[in-house]
Amino acid sequence: MACSVVILMLFASPLGFAQTGYQNGDRLKIEAERSIVSLSAKVKEVNQPTPFAAKLQAQFQVNCSDSSVQTQMASLNAQRLRASNGLVAQIHQAVDAYIIGTSNGHVVGINPDRMARDLKQILGDTAISEPAAFLLESPQGRALVLFYAISAGTAMTSSTTLRAYQLFGNRVKLAGVTGSDMDGYGNLWAKRLSSPDLPHELWLLVGGQAFGAHGPNIRMRSYAYNGEKFAAKWMPANVWGTFTVTLTGSGFRVDGPYYQEDKQRHDAYLVAEDGLYLCRPRRCD
Repeated sequence: MACSVVILMLFASPLGFAQTGYQNGDRLKIEAERSIVSLSAKVKEVNQPTPFAAKLQAQFQVNCSDSSVQTQMASLNAQRLRASNGLVAQIHQAVDAYIIGTSNGHVVGINPDRMARDLKQILGDTAISEPAAFLLESPQGRALVLFYAISAGTAMTSSTTLRAYQLFGNRVKLAGVTGSDMDGYGNLWAKRLSSPDLPHELWLLVGGQAFGAHGPNIRMRSYAYNGEKFAAKWMPANVWGTFTVTLTGSGFRVDGPYYQEDKQRHDAYLVAEDGLYLCRPRRCD
């Protein structure tokens, strides 16, 4: 009888641990989702005009050169911006807490597609882009990189981020953050670039359209993560146009019409260790 009890315990224990892990992950997901809903509501509230702000705006319209009104409006706007930025930072911290909490002890089983789905759920309506997740295997170890963007309280403000989490043994920690130069852009996307010469680096091409622009004002950026830190590899000037980005074996192509111009864009780019290079299509592969 004693032997049968031992055998049952040996077979039951892994199942019990798995169930505990899933339950813990569900609990963390619910907590993160609730926290982000609450913080998002506060961000919107902070950015709502107050009676005092409306009064100052009315005075400014009557006499825009009144230095006292200008000073008060500047101070009010600065306070609102600090409060809003602080709350947005807490949303990002809630994401970090969820990723680290749900991954610690389960590093081997990390699935980027599942992480992207979980991130979409916990961000909810505050997300303004489709979240994406990528895994990197490098000499420095494994890393999970997330891409997402959230509303920063108004129709014209947002916070875009790329966040790298280093996987050490069976533990996870935040290792790097970038992407804020894409704040204020919508219709965002992120694509993983490939290069035969850089197998141990994660290169991402990110793009979006400026909020409030009268037409497709497009910004593109390329970032690389080498297992330790992010680096901006390509930061061109914005270009007006409706473009399609197609990945190639060694980089990408950009094709499409320029905005309100009778010409087309057909550019091919090559991924190199020190950046991206515009090249002739037949010489890019």
